[in-house]
Amino acid sequence: FRVSKAEMHIIEMVPRPLSSILLLGRSGTGKTTVLVFRLFSAWLARYQHSHEHLQAVFVTASATLKEQVSRTFRKLQAAAMTDADDAAAVAAATTRDPDTLVNLSPATFPLFTTTRQWLMLLDASVAEPFFVRGPDGRLAGGGGGADDSEIQDWDGIGLEVDLQGWTDDEGDEYEDEDEQAEDDDDDMDWEAQADAAEADETAAAADGEQQEVVTAAGAAANRQQQKQRIGRRKKRHGDDDDADNQQQQGTGKHWPSREVTYADFVSSGMWSAMTKGLSKDEKARLKAPLVYQEVMSYIKGSAEALEAGGHLSLEQYQDLGRKRAPNFNKDLRPLVYRCYEAYEAHKSLRQPGRGPGWDRADLAAHLYRQLLEGQYRGVRLDGMFRDEVQDFLMAELLLDLKVCHDPNSMFFCGDTCQTIARGVGFRFEEVRTLLYKENERRKGEGVPVGMPQLEVLKVNYRSGLQSCDLGL
Repeated sequence: FRVSKAEMHIIEMVPRPLSSILLLGRSGTGKTTVLVFRLFSAWLARYQHSHEHLQAVFVTASATLKEQVSRTFRKLQAAAMTDADDAAAVAAATTRDPDTLVNLSPATFPLFTTTRQWLMLLDASVAEPFFVRGPDGRLAGGGGGADDSEIQDWDGIGLEVDLQGWTDDEGDEYEDEDEQAEDDDDDMDWEAQADAAEADETAAAADGEQQEVVTAAGAAANRQQQKQRIGRRKKRHGDDDDADNQQQQGTGKHWPSREVTYADFVSSGMWSAMTKGLSKDEKARLKAPLVYQEVMSYIKGSAEALEAGGHLSLEQYQDLGRKRAPNFNKDLRPLVYRCYEAYEAHKSLRQPGRGPGWDRADLAAHLYRQLLEGQYRGVRLDGMFRDEVQDFLMAELLLDLKVCHDPNSMFFCGDTCQTIARGVGFRFEEVRTLLYKENERRKGEGVPVGMPQLEVLKVNYRSGLQSCDLGL
């Protein structure tokens, strides 16, 4: 396999002054190929010089792409290692995905993860995790979502796109549901459901002694099963049956199974709750997918949102330029922000034993606070390699700058004309802005953050003559 001169130039590039690299190219131009060989070249240089492994991380939104890149790299790595003991150590360390970055064996690196796996790894490597975890850092039993097998469609290929929330007919459907809910006393809104849930908990607590005996026996059995699932962990401190009270120091309050996704956001039930009280004209001017993008990309998922404590205020949201956030003008943004506040209220409702809901921006904000406070407990990271960077929130890229030893060790590549992630309003100019602001924050620390080196691949190897002729 041979790479072109342009590709080799990027693979071997050492920016001067030091800076990260932003590689752009359409599908089929060789971006992923360049990324894999640049990662391998950096690992090989480190391995040949010091017999150590480059502790870098590859992240992508697609589980399929992650597996393909990992398989290709491991083949190159196996061919380059002549020491049988080293090869055996790498083979043993990479048989399964790690649960935490704390005391992680160097032979595990480079790591290959999806964005969800990466955030989970970071969470398991900070002093105060976001999720409920055991003493060994693993997700507590019954949380759900801890492993790939529980995610039915990681890369979105199986999603059925029905433009939910876009069409005028569907908007009318939401309005009709609102009117029906208001007219029908039997239909409860989400606030009433919360009250009902609290009443159920109170009623359950008031059951007779006979029920308590049965419940205690069942709880004891569940605790024993949980210990067996988690494995050899130290005996838990405390013996409270309430899941929230079972949490020990160094564990969070959220459960992976309570994630609120795009599909939940645009569902008729949640969208109706968010737009309750708006006039028909106001509802007609808002579309659920666009509001979701505003919330996830700007109000909660922007770098400014992390720095503001997890979300922008209405005033800060209003100050965003239309070029950056073009979906809604200043007249409509207060309505969008009202929907965001209703969404947060809906999401924060707790389920017995499962805590409140959460989304990826909540997780990113928590991790950012932990990193700022110096609470990262994992091993040193030498660099981040992200493919299809347009599928990530700016908040997630800011985490990279905080967790890596060298903020100039990023290699991001992407396509300006494609995305598989819903609700991400990505602009490549924002990457440069992100790094510029990080440099301003770090002035005086002695490690300047350079502006990223921008490279573009222009030759498309996937479009043959016949395909081009068909396009014409």
